Amino acid sequence: MNRVVIVPTDLTDLAFAPVALAVSQRLEELGQLTEPELSFAIALGTDHDPVPGRRLELLLDLLERDADLRGWSLHWCPSGLRLQHDKHSVVLGLAPTIRDFLGKDGVR
Repeated sequence: MNRVVIVPTDLTDLAFAPVALAVSQRLEELGQLTEPELSFAIALGTDHDPVPGRRLELLLDLLERDADLRGWSLHWCPSGLRLQHDKHSVVLGLAPTIRDFLGKDGVR
């Protein structure tokens, strides 16, 4: 089996582990909430009511506010949230409560 070793090329690459851990931890915390509690946490953290059609946008906004992404970006993908920088990316899974919450907007 051939292994490909990816060497960090800049400070953004070096920041991957702390960024991924921070976002993952926050997702875990949010995943423990009930849907009403999740809605309240998003509203409190973003100053916007997560009305239908804006839930994903506001969840991403909350995560970006809670964690210094240091040049990485968050995007939706069917498997969860993709943390990406240039050609490097990893997908973070979502708790059922978060998936159900986003599913009400048709996000699958």
